[in-house]
Amino acid sequence: MRPSSLFLVSLLSAFALTAGAAALPSVVIVSPGEAGVSRVLSGQAPRCGVIRVHDAPSLTDGEMAYLYIQANLFEVETAELARAQGTAPQVKVHGDEVARDHRGVVKMFEELLLKNGVKPITAADSTQRVAAQEKVVSGLKQKTGADFDRAYIANEVENHRAVIKVVREIFIPAAKNAQLTAHFKDVLPAFEHHLAMTLDAAKALGVPTEN
Repeated sequence: MRPSSLFLVSLLSAFALTAGAAALPSVVIVSPGEAGVSRVLSGQAPRCGVIRVHDAPSLTDGEMAYLYIQANLFEVETAELARAQGTAPQVKVHGDEVARDHRGVVKMFEELLLKNGVKPITAADSTQRVAAQEKVVSGLKQKTGADFDRAYIANEVENHRAVIKVVREIFIPAAKNAQLTAHFKDVLPAFEHHLAMTLDAAKALGVPTEN
């Protein structure tokens, strides 16, 4: 069932703080072997492709934080492409909403991490994730018109399904910090709303969505 519009407005109210922001928020990153040492990345953050369930049920809070930030920033980047290159109204609207909401999630989550002293820890397969994302983004950039619209929506269906599955089946059960668990539970309805919106766009554009 789709959450009501009123519920979504309430849940996503914090996102309005970053709506229309030009730069991505900074993120504190700690790499393996650098215990106690962190660096702040201004205007950038680790990027990746789809988080998949086989990423491991034994992730630490720091590793989950890193992967979660990656997934959200991947959504921001592809959504910004939709805003710039999309032609169908559904794609433009999708890009606007997804970019705004996921940018807001990153800001909200970053503040939560700082408050709770949780430092994102670089995933061991970060290089592969970056390469996978760059391949997706490069492929989308080469498409135009209806071809871009269909490819973007197909990618978004896959991404949102994967992220929802991982948040529900891995992050929520595995998170040690109660505030992280609460955050993951709170954002699920918004992610599910994005998926429902994406499936509606896919239907309108004739994009197959078999799971």
